Amino acid sequence: MPGFSIRYARIWTVVATLLVQMDAIATSVEPGSWQELIAASDFVGVVECTGAGIYSSRFRVVEAWRGQPGMEEFTIHCTARVGERYVGALQRVLFQKIEIPVRQPGTGDPTGKTWFPEPDAGYRYHLAWGWVRVPEIYSDSLRHAFPGFGGNLDDLRQAVDSLPHTNRQYALPLVGVTPEPLAPGERESLQARLRESRSVAEAEAFSGWLHAIQRLSYTDSLFVARQLSRVKSSELGFRWPSELAGAAKVMLWGCPVAKRNRVALELMDAREPLVCLVGGAHALVEENRKARRTLAEIARGDGDVAEWANFILASYNDRARVPRAITAISFVGHRHDPNTGPVSYSDCVETMLSNSAAASGISQPGRPGDAIDPRFPKFVEKLRAHLSDWWQQHGNNIELLPIGTFPPKNLAFP
Repeated sequence: MPGFSIRYARIWTVVATLLVQMDAIATSVEPGSWQELIAASDFVGVVECTGAGIYSSRFRVVEAWRGQPGMEEFTIHCTARVGERYVGALQRVLFQKIEIPVRQPGTGDPTGKTWFPEPDAGYRYHLAWGWVRVPEIYSDSLRHAFPGFGGNLDDLRQAVDSLPHTNRQYALPLVGVTPEPLAPGERESLQARLRESRSVAEAEAFSGWLHAIQRLSYTDSLFVARQLSRVKSSELGFRWPSELAGAAKVMLWGCPVAKRNRVALELMDAREPLVCLVGGAHALVEENRKARRTLAEIARGDGDVAEWANFILASYNDRARVPRAITAISFVGHRHDPNTGPVSYSDCVETMLSNSAAASGISQPGRPGDAIDPRFPKFVEKLRAHLSDWWQQHGNNIELLPIGTFPPKNLAFP
């Protein structure tokens, strides 16, 4: 969830103190205010998570104060756990044919997503405000969502009704679309760029290398997969394997859906274990035996990549691997792990267990009361022990769901 530094929290408190002197039901919209945030939102209200995710979670509407998604359940670009409720001011996502932003080399994964396929989101919230978890929906916690708003839910609902709608939309890349046709000679030039083994560690070379992957991923995805499979991260001048694996994800998202499984299988022959992991995670969607064998071989090794492989196999209903996956919370993927990307390993474990519990009619694992953020080492052991106890109690009655797979819709959650 979004957080504030102390400095920015104080600044916002000062701003909010000035705003609260205004009429809470004002029809004018001040730039930078919570009123502007609401005015730019397509949906405002209370929602409840019905499908946990790392970057895209599924929700149902509890109270709609503005707009209606047009469906009983919809996805939001956020991390959540089943059963959690939020007050949200959401903008509809506009998907466009735009290139995935390229990060500078040396910053890890160039895509910022997970190693697993996840569903696209239809809505997102503002990066700093307009989205807060409410343990009790009619409690004073609402004021933390909109600092300075000194009312209750009814007051906020009335304010929403009085504000205009500015119809602002946010653009995200659309996966699996046909890109602009290649210009004469462009295909040969891009292929030659990928055949070269010289370093791409410099920013300009890295940008051109990833651009070639993006442009060829639709028409020549198998060629791109073979080129990525034959090199090691160190041979390209990368500091971390996640940069090469991230490029493989860029290619997988850009290739035609009909070819994705075949391309994923090609990646499983890669010299870089993390690229094999990416291929296996996508190929397992089709229940591929080769993917299981490849990931099992990686899992027999050491290090974080082996633990990720074990977790992926565990999520495909391999219960015997779950205790190891939970234990690995103690040492894998805390904060930004340059060896495996920006994804928190513990978030993935919690997400998988949350969805699996919901689909199996089992109470949510939750967290121990003081385990606020499992990425901080002081809370890790408590979370690990808590999840281990929960699994020992319920594991035999749960069917595990992989990351990116939501529980069946309209379940009555315990």
